[in-house]
Amino acid sequence: MKWWTLNRLSLGNCRGEEITEAKEFFTQLFSGDEEVSDKEIIRQLWGLYKSESPEKPLAEKCLRCVISHYIKIQCFDLAKKYGSKHDFTVEDLFPFVLDCTDSSLNNGNHNSLTARILQSFKLEQASLSTWTKRIVITDRELKIFLLEHGIELVTNWLLLKQYNSRKLRQNLSELPRFSSTEIQQYTRLLESYQNVYLAEIQAARNQINQEREQQGLRKITTPYPAPNHQQLVSMAEELSPIWKLSPEEVLKELQNLAQFIRDYKSSRYHDAAKQSQTKSNIYDNNQQTSEISNVYRQLLQDCLIAAIKEVTEERVNYLQSKRKKRDKPFLQGLDFFHCQYVPMTEIAEKIGLNNQSQVSRLLDQTAFRSDISRRTLVKLRSKLLEQAQIHNSPSQLKNLELEINTFVDEEVSNVMQEAEKEASISKNRVMRNLLSIAICQYLDTRK
Repeated sequence: MKWWTLNRLSLGNCRGEEITEAKEFFTQLFSGDEEVSDKEIIRQLWGLYKSESPEKPLAEKCLRCVISHYIKIQCFDLAKKYGSKHDFTVEDLFPFVLDCTDSSLNNGNHNSLTARILQSFKLEQASLSTWTKRIVITDRELKIFLLEHGIELVTNWLLLKQYNSRKLRQNLSELPRFSSTEIQQYTRLLESYQNVYLAEIQAARNQINQEREQQGLRKITTPYPAPNHQQLVSMAEELSPIWKLSPEEVLKELQNLAQFIRDYKSSRYHDAAKQSQTKSNIYDNNQQTSEISNVYRQLLQDCLIAAIKEVTEERVNYLQSKRKKRDKPFLQGLDFFHCQYVPMTEIAEKIGLNNQSQVSRLLDQTAFRSDISRRTLVKLRSKLLEQAQIHNSPSQLKNLELEINTFVDEEVSNVMQEAEKEASISKNRVMRNLLSIAICQYLDTRK
């Protein structure tokens, strides 16, 4: 049963393992309560887990078992909804989110997803199943996998809310199939959507949330609904000077625009991945080149993001310690520069600084890249040596170590040079280098 069966990753698939002590504890705790609801069971287990009771470890086991059940359900839901069309199976999802076989409930491993979900869960804010789903679909590695398969798990209306019109214009301009007139039309469509729809939705949400805050209730986080007819009429009127559309056609074009953004973002990740492909002999020469590329791409990406996290958090902590705190403008500036391609002169106004020079000093991209480069080198060397040890003898490793060091130096140097080259462009800048992509992925995890 879900309360005492832990779903784990075993040989690439999902394996349910019965936890005897959890079963005995659960059966004794709820003996005679045949009609008790899942909500009430979780409430009682949660109370024990948050207490200093001797039963706390057993309550944790039961909760992590049911969380693993919800994770498994979410994987099947994603595979059913997207797998056939986007060429993946539920087995492809399990490695990203299930606890590994050696992640025993008894060995104190609190880095597994079930443990992290439980640690971040708040009973008064959401149901455990809802919270589990939210954490699963926002897992960084799972999001990257889905994005590489053309799937971004946000609604059209939230996606259009988050996108920048200048960024859209640049994206459309890269593709010859869009004329200057069409670029103007779609850019204006996005601006109209944000002017009309978002202004009304946000005003209504703010009012509701103010009332809920006064009542001691948490803010609403419901999905953005589709635009209503009157909003579509207003958008059509705004667009009429350059694009004659009926309200129904406005809705259709908004959906088309959202799909374009999804497709573009997916292709952006694919293009970046190609830059990292290598035919190095660090691994077993009998492996296929595609396998080598996939392993290396993931290692480089992981090391970049780990280095970015360390360097960014150190800078955030430093800026927080200053009398005039600059941590939030720093993070906002990174997002505007690397993810939204906003010029330095415009970033200043957006983050509350006076001029471009202040932005440059705050972001200090040269030092930022240098710090990330050094840490990435150390991490990537270590990871590649670990991989090489799997496929090579000790005598072979001696010869490979120098080759690995040379290879890593060149690879990381190329990543940083590409980032520097794109950063130096003042007009129509598009940051498609691996460093910027990794920075944006990391910033997404902080939102």
